[in-house]
Amino acid sequence: MQISSRATSLAATVERRGSETESCFDMGCIPPPNYLFQTTKGQRWQKLQMVVLPILPLTALFIQSSVRLGSAAKEAYRVQRWIDALDDMQELGLVIAALQTEREIVMAHLYSNETTQFTALAQFEKTDAIFAGTQFSVLPVKKRNNCRVFLNPARQAAVDYNAKNISFQIFTKYAKAIAVLTNYYFEEFSFTHNRLQSLKLLEQGIERLQIIRTIGTRYFLIGTLTRTEMVSFVRSNKVASDSFVSSVIYDQAIEGFISRRFKNCSCDVTDMAQEIIANQKIAPTIKTMNQWYFQMSRQISAYSLATIDVRDSLVAISGSNHNAAILRCIAELVVLILSLVGFPVCCSIMILIVNNVISYVTYLIDRKQRAKFEKRKTEELLHQMLPKSVVMQLKFHKKVEAEKFDCVTVFFSDIKNFSYVSTISTPMQMVNLLNAVYNHLDNIIERYDVYKVETINEVYMVCSGLPVRNGKNHVKEIANLSLNLMESMADFKIPHLRQVGPELRVGINTGPCVAGIVGTKMPRYCLFGDTVNVAARMQTNSLPLKIHITRKTERLLSEIGGYITEYRGKVMIKGKGEMITYWLIGKEGQGSRAASIVSGVASEPGNGGPSTTSF
Repeated sequence: MQISSRATSLAATVERRGSETESCFDMGCIPPPNYLFQTTKGQRWQKLQMVVLPILPLTALFIQSSVRLGSAAKEAYRVQRWIDALDDMQELGLVIAALQTEREIVMAHLYSNETTQFTALAQFEKTDAIFAGTQFSVLPVKKRNNCRVFLNPARQAAVDYNAKNISFQIFTKYAKAIAVLTNYYFEEFSFTHNRLQSLKLLEQGIERLQIIRTIGTRYFLIGTLTRTEMVSFVRSNKVASDSFVSSVIYDQAIEGFISRRFKNCSCDVTDMAQEIIANQKIAPTIKTMNQWYFQMSRQISAYSLATIDVRDSLVAISGSNHNAAILRCIAELVVLILSLVGFPVCCSIMILIVNNVISYVTYLIDRKQRAKFEKRKTEELLHQMLPKSVVMQLKFHKKVEAEKFDCVTVFFSDIKNFSYVSTISTPMQMVNLLNAVYNHLDNIIERYDVYKVETINEVYMVCSGLPVRNGKNHVKEIANLSLNLMESMADFKIPHLRQVGPELRVGINTGPCVAGIVGTKMPRYCLFGDTVNVAARMQTNSLPLKIHITRKTERLLSEIGGYITEYRGKVMIKGKGEMITYWLIGKEGQGSRAASIVSGVASEPGNGGPSTTSF
């Protein structure tokens, strides 16, 4: 019955909105679809569209082609920078290799006298010649000067006859000079290409392997290492291992390059490296030293060849990418030219189809608006029948689980003189009466945080605290609603019986309950639990124009404060026995009509006091 009245209200709203839309068309607020084709002004507007509309997409195409052409040019420039960087890296690598060779010759001269001072001086000249031939852009003057700060003292000490005592200090200066170039090598050529990063890590690992080879050679020649040399050996070993592993992580193909170069290379020095790390004093042996130096040299050579393979692959990739970038630039340039040529062609085509497009778009917009309105109307009807959260779950075919609420307040009301009124009224008059009462109640409950559960005949059920929990506010919301209802019903008269008004009875209880959806064809949101049953008993044992509440509800209202309650006494409740109940009279400091009405009924003989009453 109530749902029928809501559906009727929604249908009236639909008709009203539809008539408003039609009136807007009639008044000229929204021109009808054919308006633009029926007047001279509209035809001029269409001609303007026929000229402008083809230009807009072609202009967008022209801009897009220009942007993509610029992107392709940037890509070609970036690839060219890769190629230039590879050339610069190769040239700078020659400088680093010359310094590494010079370091090995100087260390061999200091450790074993296998090379003469003249050999070292000759290597100095070769290194200087490579330095002088390096381009300024690859190795700036500042970096050259920083390198010579460490290199020149190392050379002067190396030619000194007593330099053997400071051989490691000389080695350290060479390492610092090479580190200046290596750091620049890594900082200057910082690109995001993974294989280029792997190449840098391989170069770093090779430099560390040469340091390991030199320190190990000194160990097997002298028989022991100083603490500084030992720390340098362990650190270089760790950095070399991490560099090679990281290079493979950056690019898995690096593992293939390394494996191919180590395929026929037997250079396992693990045991000898562990012996050096142990740093136990041993008798110097030339044989062991030569074995160490030879194995490490083979390992360094294998990694160096792998580095060459990686560099060659990068050159090939860069060349291929550069060619692809150039082809992309040409393709985008062709598209740009075609977009310019296509202006007149597209304009003529668009003039032919613009009318059909506008008509079709207008039709689609109208259908879409109607579909959205129907969807909104359906959702509004569902939200009036079920909570929004439940509607969303049912909408997506989800199972709605029952939910337990620890504390809610349940409200029941009915019309005491309903039976009397129904006996003197026709069925249609009763329908109109219930519609009037329920519409009146519905308008009032919208002001409060409550949820209307259901209506059965003259019984009206409301709950607060579900489906959305609101803390302890549920009892306050129901109390305010009850007082407001009593006050508003004082002036309400039955439409066909002006002398008689509905005698409202209210029962309230607070406690836990379970809420859930019952049924699938006609789902209903129902409440279950003893709290609901007691609230119904409070209503049936109430008096006309009275608000009957339980002891728990009265305690919560006392905690909140601001409400006037009156002790009714012990009441015999069906299924529960005797229960202490109260009347809700009104709010403190507010002389409301509801308080006067309720207190007036409460003051009648036999309605109050601590006496035990049976119903």
